[in-house]
Amino acid sequence: MGAEQKIIDTHNHLWKLKGEHFSWITEEMDLIRRDFSFVDLKKVLSTNHVNGSILVQAIPTTEESEALLKIADDNELVKGVIGWCDIRKGARVQQDIDHLKQSGSLLKGIRFMSQGLPADHLLKPDFIEGCRTVGKNRLVYELLIIAKQLPEAIELVKQCPDVTFVIEHIAKPAIKKQEISLWQENMMKMAQVSDKTYCKISGMVTEADWKKWQQKDFEPYIDSVYRAFGQDRIMFGSDWPVALVAAEYEQVVKILNKWLEKHIELDKNKLFYKNAENVYSLSADHV
Repeated sequence: MGAEQKIIDTHNHLWKLKGEHFSWITEEMDLIRRDFSFVDLKKVLSTNHVNGSILVQAIPTTEESEALLKIADDNELVKGVIGWCDIRKGARVQQDIDHLKQSGSLLKGIRFMSQGLPADHLLKPDFIEGCRTVGKNRLVYELLIIAKQLPEAIELVKQCPDVTFVIEHIAKPAIKKQEISLWQENMMKMAQVSDKTYCKISGMVTEADWKKWQQKDFEPYIDSVYRAFGQDRIMFGSDWPVALVAAEYEQVVKILNKWLEKHIELDKNKLFYKNAENVYSLSADHV
């Protein structure tokens, strides 16, 4: 890929590997069982001619989000932060949002780590109210869910018509098993529920066979997302460094670029940066 293509990567993590929050890094993921600093991120983004980054929380604490916000304020490369709050607090989550806003100027959204929880938590009254509170703050709510949680997530979006939602990692379908039909159906429903719902084309390589994936494994899934959301509601995210267990950064970008060769009608600037600028209100600041 060349320097001529402007790119904003909507999904990067940083972490110090300590404490109980990294039990998800299994033995087979030893490649990422280490610290990842902003220096590391800056190097990989520079090598791949990436113009901006959205940092996403990796630890369910507001302290980590505060640290990311400080990094964002100190570094032009970072365009925004998706922080963590306990959305289950309902309207009381406002206090945590206020605290994060005071910690830095580039808070763009909130996510709660829903993927490992029973799907019904998404429809608890306090959770719904928490998402609505995020929206009232003109922040994006990012859905970290797996494919089987999509029906509840669709209902959540229905309950929050004023909230802008971003689905991360195309809702983690089982690409390795090539399970697609039910996920595809639900993604279409999700896209139709609200035109304020967007989708990150991210996290695919880790849902495929880490050692043996091929381009053709991903194309039906990208096609489905494109059909459902259209070119105005999709965004690129690398999911670096998690994606490293299955692919190098340039390979992740190449998957999308090869798919784009078959879709010359699509404005790839929208996929790679314009939609991100719109969703996260980036054009007015730090760009």
